[in-house]
Amino acid sequence: MALKLLPEDLSDVPPHLADRYEAQAGKYWDMFYRRNTTKFFKDRHYLHKEFPDLAAGPATLLEVGCGVGNTVFPLLEGNRRGR
Repeated sequence: MALKLLPEDLSDVPPHLADRYEAQAGKYWDMFYRRNTTKFFKDRHYLHKEFPDLAAGPATLLEVGCGVGNTVFPLLEGNRRGR
């Protein structure tokens, strides 16, 4: 389904640009985060509305540290009985 939404021309990134972005990924991430701060990554307070089972009762939540907490913190706020 998602592939149908992509444009037909999926040309690759030129190798010299891919190498530069890979080598300087940290720099580009810092620039992106400095420019966007909290405007880009919003807390996902809609999760309990979209997935009511998340608030059904006690739960065990595993946070693997892949992000800044925009998913886990709203889940913890909505289910105080979780571990």
